[in-house]
Amino acid sequence: RTSPERGHFYLGKTGHFYLGTTPRVAFGLARSGLAPQVFRSVSRRGTPTAGLLLAGVVILLLASTGAVEFLIRFMMLVAISVDLMVLAAFFGLRRRRPDLARPMKVPGGLWTGGATVVLYVAVLGVVVATQPGLAIGAAAILAALVVAGILATRRPGAGGRGRDGAAHPDPAPEPAQ
Repeated sequence: RTSPERGHFYLGKTGHFYLGTTPRVAFGLARSGLAPQVFRSVSRRGTPTAGLLLAGVVILLLASTGAVEFLIRFMMLVAISVDLMVLAAFFGLRRRRPDLARPMKVPGGLWTGGATVVLYVAVLGVVVATQPGLAIGAAAILAALVVAGILATRRPGAGGRGRDGAAHPDPAPEPAQ
């Protein structure tokens, strides 16, 4: 069992990570047309305030339940699952667009990606086998994310493929503020 002090430490570290990254992820998704446009707004100093407020409220609500250890395990399971989806996209992109310029090369290339996929699948297998309730909740969140992603990328002009199957250009990047 985790002591309250250790739980508060982990919650603080996890909260700091998610408060620091989630608003920027929401901003980037909104800029690409994959999230509500309200997340595109930033303060005069460049802080994505809508994303920061959303992340803060969600973390505060979840932390107030007292389920600190469960919250951290749940967030890490979802993070590992999302990372696995990103790795799958890495392989799909390599297959569909071998001509794409790659300014940054992954050491070991496809072998490194393959080894990472194997390790992630092993971790997910252990979690699913030992914590089925946690796995069911994470699967529901991931299913909602996949559906939202499919719906968002099917819209014409969303930087993906529209309903007609034709490629649509990515929106132009915004100038630096």
